[in-house]
Amino acid sequence: GDSFVEALEVGVADKFHVRLEEMAAAQLPGLDVTASAYGVRNTGQTHQLPWYGEYARPLRPNLVILVFVNNDFADNSPALHALRQGYGPDGIPYVTAARNANGTLALRPPNNDAASRLTSGVGEIPRLVRIWAEASSRFLFAEWLWKKIGLDAAQARARLSARAEDLILRPGYEASLDGWDPAEASGRDMLEFFVPPNPPPVFQDALDFTAFALDEFARRTERDGAELVILASHTMGPSGDPLFERLADMAGERGIPVINQYDYIARRGGKIEDARFARDKHWSAQGHQWAAEALLEWLRENPQVCDDADAA
Repeated sequence: GDSFVEALEVGVADKFHVRLEEMAAAQLPGLDVTASAYGVRNTGQTHQLPWYGEYARPLRPNLVILVFVNNDFADNSPALHALRQGYGPDGIPYVTAARNANGTLALRPPNNDAASRLTSGVGEIPRLVRIWAEASSRFLFAEWLWKKIGLDAAQARARLSARAEDLILRPGYEASLDGWDPAEASGRDMLEFFVPPNPPPVFQDALDFTAFALDEFARRTERDGAELVILASHTMGPSGDPLFERLADMAGERGIPVINQYDYIARRGGKIEDARFARDKHWSAQGHQWAAEALLEWLRENPQVCDDADAA
């Protein structure tokens, strides 16, 4: 997964894979559950493919869990990932997906070309205001004021627009954003554009690249005799939410089970806001606990995935 799995915000003892091991040992003694986690911030499933082969596959896992976060659709697109992160579309330091001239999809090797980065798109005054807000001893008031007067959203749109202007000047990307105006985005994750039945082409590409990554994970885990499951973080919304349903339909077509953390929290009577930090979208210790519990519930219902195995 991405930063939710990297989980720099909590201590090791609170990370969901550690909690999963501990709870499984206590509640499912018939299963020998050990877990390893591999996550790097600002990555999507296309970027994460090599980690399976390099780190997870040698462990001969029975179960591979993809943690899916709402910005993963965008991160699986080189063009949208470039807009979100500021990379040049041909200078992304991860494996990415690309569309060949004949329309087929293929993996493209990483290229850590720092010189290709897009413009920051951040004005001097907003940048200085943000520095003051983060450094101020009155941080909570400063952060509230920043959001209240709309600088967060305005700066996100300005950054996207500036990077988009830079992107379409790059050879091969002149038409990459046709049919879409970045100034209409409500935030850097551009989530609303993944909802329509016929999204703008760059967003359809992102969906296609995500499906391609799932195909690759499914093919590789089946080859190795491992089960594949997706844990949809609470950021994907409940069942019925258009964003979650995009993922659920995509996974269903490939026979990949999806565990919905949002639904699990709701069934437990928990508050979704408790799954994250007050001023940070990442899982709090409680969010990690609920992720582990949702996975444990799935393991309890599907114990066969750990039969005759040393790991899960």
